Amino acid sequence: MRRQSSTGGGDIAPPAQPAIDGEAGDPYETAPAGLLMLDADGVILRANRMAGAILGDQPTDLVGRSLLSFIKVDGHELFRLHHRALARTGCRQEFYLQRGGPDPRHLLVTSMAVTDRPGAAHLAISDVTAIKTLEQRLLQLNEAERAANDAKTRLLATMNHEIRTPLSAIATLGDIMTRTPLNARQAELVGVLRKSAECMLTIVGDMLDLAKLESGRLVLESAPFDLFELLEEVRQIVAVAASEKGVYVWLDYDSRLPQMFMGDVGRLRQIFLNLAGNAVKFTASGSVVIRAAGLPSTDGRKALTVEVIDTGIGISQEMCARIFDSYVQAETSTTRKFGGTGLGLAICKQLTEHMGGRLSVVSELGRGSVFTVSLVMPVSVSAGRLDPSSGHLSPETGSGEPVRTPPPRRPNLHLVANNEPAGHGDWQ
Repeated sequence: MRRQSSTGGGDIAPPAQPAIDGEAGDPYETAPAGLLMLDADGVILRANRMAGAILGDQPTDLVGRSLLSFIKVDGHELFRLHHRALARTGCRQEFYLQRGGPDPRHLLVTSMAVTDRPGAAHLAISDVTAIKTLEQRLLQLNEAERAANDAKTRLLATMNHEIRTPLSAIATLGDIMTRTPLNARQAELVGVLRKSAECMLTIVGDMLDLAKLESGRLVLESAPFDLFELLEEVRQIVAVAASEKGVYVWLDYDSRLPQMFMGDVGRLRQIFLNLAGNAVKFTASGSVVIRAAGLPSTDGRKALTVEVIDTGIGISQEMCARIFDSYVQAETSTTRKFGGTGLGLAICKQLTEHMGGRLSVVSELGRGSVFTVSLVMPVSVSAGRLDPSSGHLSPETGSGEPVRTPPPRRPNLHLVANNEPAGHGDWQ
């Protein structure tokens, strides 16, 4: 830097300012984005080197030309719209344009008003072709994945129809054959036939459900249903298999919890049957408890939990983290000993989440498991509670005292409808 001194006091004069145009040190010229200045008609008044590189010409050759001469025709009206809006409001505008010519490029344009020149604008332009290409590729992949999921769902739906019909016929014929005179060996073979057909029907249904859930095509219904009756139905169904092993099945229902809710009772039955069925399957002795309890409610909706508690083989901590994955079972020997595909819990979890709820598990190997379904469901307008005197539905004005309904006659089944821990009832 050259110093200049005055004879008066030796003061150093400020350095000379560089010229605005064409100097290497000018921030306008060295900016990493293309910079333009336009007049009210869109004619370029000034351009930096990066703008020339993006538009495919020398900066000096850009001056005096309309920006529209570099833009594809279908973007002209969009540019005029934003340019007029900027002149009218003075608000910053941001939009995309596409450069014309043999090598079209996608441009992100940000325009700001020139304060001392009405109608004029400063533009910053960036080449975002790589980003736009990636976006288009991702959209194509997403569309391809959606088409593949649709094809898979259609295939499984066709399989479900084509396979379920003959399997249902086999299961029905097996059921009819059990009512005819059979010797011991024939009865055994028919039993295997029925169980195999029922197992295949379950697998086909599970695969279709999983495909619908993964593709987001599953539609939930909403209708009034009685939660107490639903859980009692589930208890009665799984109690048949439990009675063969001497396993007690309990229903513990908080009488302060309404009975009537709005929801998809078919899918809820599927969830609870799967959880309770698994509990019975993996419990050789002891008990299975289905426990329903309520949490504070808001806006006509009730938060509740349904727990399925068993004293079965339990699950290791490592497997608890993976137990809800598709085709996963607690150990490799589980499939050989108990059967199943490992789809049931994955479907239950996705169904629960589809309803806005959560399915979780707490377990310890050799000490049983607790599967908890947490949901928030609308209470039906006909909601009620258990009547303390009869064990039946009563209006919401009931006292809310705990109630125990009479247990069924068979000693291995015990129905409890209160909020006390299972095991406190009297056996009959």
